[in-house]
Amino acid sequence: MLRNVFLAVLAAVAVALSPSGMLAGLPDKVEDGVMLHCHGWPLRAIEANLDRIAAAGFNAVQVSPVHPIRRPKPEEKPPQQPSGPWWLLYQPVSFQNIGNYKVGTEAELRSLAEKAEQKGIKIIVDAVLNHVADTGRPVAEDVELEPELRDPSLYHDHGVIDNYKDRWQLTQRSLLGLPDLKTQDQRVQDMHVAFLNKCVGLGVDGFRFDAAKHVETSRGEDQGWAGDYWEDVLQRVADRPSLYLFGEVLQDDGDNLDVYVSYYDVTCHNYGRVLRRAVRNRDARMLQGHIAKLAGIERDRGLAYVENHDDYEHQQSRDMEYWERKMANAFLIARAGLVPRVLDRPEDDIWEDADLVAVNHFRNAVVGTGEYLRFPSQRVAMVERGNRAIVIVNLGHETVLDVETGLADGSYANRAQEPCTLQVAGGKLQGRLPGGAVFVAYPGNDGAETTVFRANYDVGWGRSLYIRGNTSPLSWSRGLKMRWTEGNVWVWQTDSFPAGAEIEFKVLIDDNQWEIIGDKPLENHRAPGGATTEITPVFPP
Repeated sequence: MLRNVFLAVLAAVAVALSPSGMLAGLPDKVEDGVMLHCHGWPLRAIEANLDRIAAAGFNAVQVSPVHPIRRPKPEEKPPQQPSGPWWLLYQPVSFQNIGNYKVGTEAELRSLAEKAEQKGIKIIVDAVLNHVADTGRPVAEDVELEPELRDPSLYHDHGVIDNYKDRWQLTQRSLLGLPDLKTQDQRVQDMHVAFLNKCVGLGVDGFRFDAAKHVETSRGEDQGWAGDYWEDVLQRVADRPSLYLFGEVLQDDGDNLDVYVSYYDVTCHNYGRVLRRAVRNRDARMLQGHIAKLAGIERDRGLAYVENHDDYEHQQSRDMEYWERKMANAFLIARAGLVPRVLDRPEDDIWEDADLVAVNHFRNAVVGTGEYLRFPSQRVAMVERGNRAIVIVNLGHETVLDVETGLADGSYANRAQEPCTLQVAGGKLQGRLPGGAVFVAYPGNDGAETTVFRANYDVGWGRSLYIRGNTSPLSWSRGLKMRWTEGNVWVWQTDSFPAGAEIEFKVLIDDNQWEIIGDKPLENHRAPGGATTEITPVFPP
């Protein structure tokens, strides 16, 4: 969820940030971890939330475009969007400078990169290089464009794409009427190299290349219009071996995919559709055909997601319920080889969901292991990593498992929300799996012990208690439902907290009515990790 100034101040004043002990264990390589897509977040808001992002297990953040962008026209500024629609971020007017009115300044990008490096988080910038802004004026007369971009000879002049399966049109015509840069031109390549290197100099760790398949390559399906753009630009980008690069190459006729994967990772956009369809239909077996490749892309060359910002903004995925997105992301993150990315929507903070946080930490703990996928029923998908780690996604009701496994004999307790323990003996995984749940188990707990919170309170028929806190898997933005037990005692437990770490928390009725501690509304309970804490909450009348 986009963090405005109020939320950032609230986070700083009302709560303590996650203990530094919870920030360990993030993989050094982007490819080994999980990326958070902070679509539309201001840079300052990302920096204010770095501790929470790290505690949730993300080792990389994709930020929105940082180049200067055109101003909104009067008709593009509804009351709820005074800065104009989101897509203005993808309409650059300069490659000389860094910073725009939506995300922030060059100094804020430098500060974010410095702070993120201290916490083991990589900053990936969304780079829009295929085109410039469309203001309705010819480029030669467009005063919003930097002077160096007003030369008509820098652009293709072949009209607008009307056939997205035609490779020549895809690369030599204008995308949606946006002036299409002549990327074969050395002057354009020089501008882009300078821009990318300026970002790298500020501490950026990689780039997403927007509309990459609209920039021609040097071979393959690109013939008479081929160019050396990618070879030249990538060769001259500073610190190239240490950067993580991927291109937006949506799979279809004319995508020239085999060439793009020789440059960088590519987006597995069609795999996102597969994931959404499987969860919507409650049919895990729809995922079976994508073991070796993700909708045609080798796993070790793909960045995958359940939805991207275009899917969400253009209503392709917006109707997906929270639970559906969680289940699809859990399966995706658990897999080996690919790079998973989670989109933060403005209406919720799914990236801090306790189940997804558990899967993130699972992924970070099993770096370097292969995967074995099993689909024991239509509703259940299993991802085994090595012989001691497993994620199970149950799209159906409670079920009894009795399936083959490669896991070592032993007892496996769920690190995600639903209490559950499964047993393995003689190559068989057995136990009762809760309905609609994510199961996560992996070895090693870094000194953590079981922490239990017990709240004595009768909330009345049909209501529940929730818990929020300052340390993942708890968060202050969304509560986790506690479990009712006999005597109106509500219980929540986890083994994610280091023993002795100070945890701040509060309980809420139905996740919207906060308890009051004494006469101080902003006061929180404090409890040690690895212990059992019992409270009797008080709520305003």
